[in-house]
Amino acid sequence: MRPPDLARYVMERLDEIRDALDPAIWAQLLPLFDQIAVESEENAEAAWYDLLELIQLGLPRGHEIRRTITEELSGGYRGPAADTEIAATLDVLRAMLPDLARISPPEGIEPDDEIRQARDRLRATPSLTPDELRARGGDPAAPDLLRLPGPGGVTIPAFQFGPDGTELPAVRAVNEILAAGRDPWGAAHWWLRGNALLGDIPASLVAGRPGDVIEAAQALREEY
Repeated sequence: MRPPDLARYVMERLDEIRDALDPAIWAQLLPLFDQIAVESEENAEAAWYDLLELIQLGLPRGHEIRRTITEELSGGYRGPAADTEIAATLDVLRAMLPDLARISPPEGIEPDDEIRQARDRLRATPSLTPDELRARGGDPAAPDLLRLPGPGGVTIPAFQFGPDGTELPAVRAVNEILAAGRDPWGAAHWWLRGNALLGDIPASLVAGRPGDVIEAAQALREEY
C-alpha cells in the first residue's frame, strides 16, 4: 500500500477509530489533524506519523486497523519518502479533512482566540464546498488550490475560479509560489489583504490582471 493509500484507508475509518480509542488518546489526535491541515510539509508529515503511532498504540491488540498500520509502517514507509509521495499523502489527508467536521472535539481543546478570529475572518470570503466544486466540474483536491479547513469542513475560496467554474490561469502559479498546499493560512492572508505593489487586494485582481498578481507574488518570494 502506498502512503497516500494508507492515508485514505485511515481517514475513511475515523469513526471506527474514535469508537475504539480511549477518549484521552483521541483528544491527542485532534491537534495533530490541525497541524496536518495548516503546517509546513515537513511538520505536517511528522504530525501524520505521530498520529499513526498513537492510533497503532491505542487500538486493541488484534484490531484490523492496528494490524494494517503496523504492517504498512514496518514495510519501509516510516523513513524519508520521495517528495512526490509526501505531497500526495498530504493532498489526500487535506482533501478528506471535511470528514472531521462531524466529530466534536473534547471540551477544553480550543485554538487561541486571536488565531481563531483571524482564521474566521479569512474563511468569511465567498467560498465553495468540495461538493459544490465537484458539481461545477472542478477537483477539490487539485494541486496548488487554496483550501481552508474549518469546523464545518474544508472550504475553497471562490475567487480562484471564473464564472464558468474553471480555475483561473494565474491561481495555480500564485498558489505554488505561496506554497498554499503547505501553508493555506499564510496564502489566504496574502490573497485577501491589501497589497502595496498592486494597490488593491490580490484576490479582486486575479481575473483581470493575472500578470500583475503573479509578479506581486514573485516579489514576495524574492524578499526572502
